[in-house]
Amino acid sequence: MGCTFKGYNLDDYGVIFEKMPAIKKPKRRTEDIYIDNKDGYKPNELGYDGYTSESIAILTESEHFDFLKGLFDGPGALIRNDDPTRYINAKILNEVEYQVLGNALLATIEFTIEHPFKYLVADVPQVITTFPNTITNNGNVYSRPYLTIEGSGSVTVTINGTTFSYNFPVGEDVEMDCEVQDSYHEGILRNQYMSGYYPRLEPGSNAISITGSVTSVKVENASRWL
Repeated sequence: MGCTFKGYNLDDYGVIFEKMPAIKKPKRRTEDIYIDNKDGYKPNELGYDGYTSESIAILTESEHFDFLKGLFDGPGALIRNDDPTRYINAKILNEVEYQVLGNALLATIEFTIEHPFKYLVADVPQVITTFPNTITNNGNVYSRPYLTIEGSGSVTVTINGTTFSYNFPVGEDVEMDCEVQDSYHEGILRNQYMSGYYPRLEPGSNAISITGSVTSVKVENASRWL
């Protein structure tokens, strides 16, 4: 059993894993809140924490050593071959130790998982053209989708009870990255035209309603998993 990193199936390059990179259920980050004259404390939940995952791999084909040493650096999508339909965003930030084993190399690789959720490799966007409607999160945890909205004038959008407004400049659509909470048009920030809160999608169906002129809403990365 192996994995794919940055689009390269490592089985094809003679990589054999003695220890696969583990995909973990991330820890919930909390802040303890104490109230005077009240026993105990109340945990304030702040989201999910990242983690690191160590793997041990044997590089068996010397003609690929240089390529693999370059590959094992920086960010990329990590897909375990036992779950080929989903990926997690991973980074190799720390040093990679290589030990010579005859004609092979033993590599100790630490993957940093800053954003601890899995997404579909073949994500199919949901395109909504009639309102009110629903957006489906097929995953098992809330998601913060990527929205592309075509509209005009001043519109108000409510998704799963969260409302935001956007004032479209003439001839523009808008892309909203709800994860980083920024709005763009052709790569240029358009946060000045947005007010309110970026929505999140709970598992299952999420209601969407519109006030104003909206032609379509395209929803990407609607589903994600722990």
